[in-house]
Amino acid sequence: MIRYERPDIYDSVIIFDADCPYCSAATKALRRVDGLGAVSWDASIAQSVLTAQFDDVPYAVILVDIEADRVYVGRNAARELADRAGLPDLVSDIVVSEFDRIERAIETISDRERDPDDVHGEVPLTVPEDVIEELVYQSWSLPTR
Repeated sequence: MIRYERPDIYDSVIIFDADCPYCSAATKALRRVDGLGAVSWDASIAQSVLTAQFDDVPYAVILVDIEADRVYVGRNAARELADRAGLPDLVSDIVVSEFDRIERAIETISDRERDPDDVHGEVPLTVPEDVIEELVYQSWSLPTR
């Protein structure tokens, strides 16, 4: 593969369900957050990262924070993203406290074929550096679908 210089450098990448209209809209709304790239959960690089990071790959929103060497999953990813977007604490608190209800509502309106896993938390980033470099390279500031 020929590599070209890319002007975008990301210190974090969100892995999201690009087939979910709500997830795509929410990710697009995050485009103003500096240093945040995005890649579809179905992308082969996302699967490489998830397989390297987890024993059992979760189907959930994932935030890979390369700079902090952390991975946020589910409601923890939602909280971190809300905080980075500069949303008021009240909104972040609602996102976290009502995460399961919001997720069920999204499932209903998006007609997703698969339910997200009930996995939440924050763990150290353990993915090899070359895989992370490829994740950053393949990430974009806006979802492509």
